[in-house]
Amino acid sequence: MPYCEDPTQPTDTVYAYVPTQFVTYIIAKHGGMVSGGLPNGIFMNKFTAKHDE
Repeated sequence: MPYCEDPTQPTDTVYAYVPTQFVTYIIAKHGGMVSGGLPNGIFMNKFTAKHDE
């Protein structure tokens, strides 16, 4: 866990600095934005998923 203050508790710690590329990758990997917003300087492409019927 290179970006967290306490690597022994990754879900109960502070991530003071995370590169923008990593943030956008994680958002996309988890299906994209559902609600909310991003800080200035973080660009997020809007993708639409195509599902087979």
